[in-house]
Amino acid sequence: MKKAKNLPNKQQEKIPKDNGSSFDKNKVFWSFAYFDSDIEYPSGLRSDLQFSDVADMLKSTEFRGWKELTADSKRDHPIAVNRLAKFAQKRIAQINLDDIDELWSFRVNAAYRIWCIKIESLLQVLWIDPNHQIYPVEKRHT
Repeated sequence: MKKAKNLPNKQQEKIPKDNGSSFDKNKVFWSFAYFDSDIEYPSGLRSDLQFSDVADMLKSTEFRGWKELTADSKRDHPIAVNRLAKFAQKRIAQINLDDIDELWSFRVNAAYRIWCIKIESLLQVLWIDPNHQIYPVEKRHT
């Protein structure tokens, strides 16, 4: 079992519950304080996408409001933790974030997702998922 490193001490700090409604017009901000670079994906971490592409996506959203960012609920949306892949659920427990009920998935391209914890208008980036493994879905028309 891999030990989490570089994550805030969850014993001292509880993540506040998000009510969301009063922050619809606020600008979106990204944070990497909870970023978990030690997650092990079942089929390995492979992607043709460069981090600069992800950074461009993150940068483009900072000038948009939360309501605008989440207007397409099929593209960017919350997903209950208990619906994630088993390895992701296990990792959440390992890094002491098991008090989180949902994570937000943000689409970068067809398979690439950014997984975040939403705290008001702040999005704490938890994982970068280049192969849609955190929440696998069946491909249509295959």
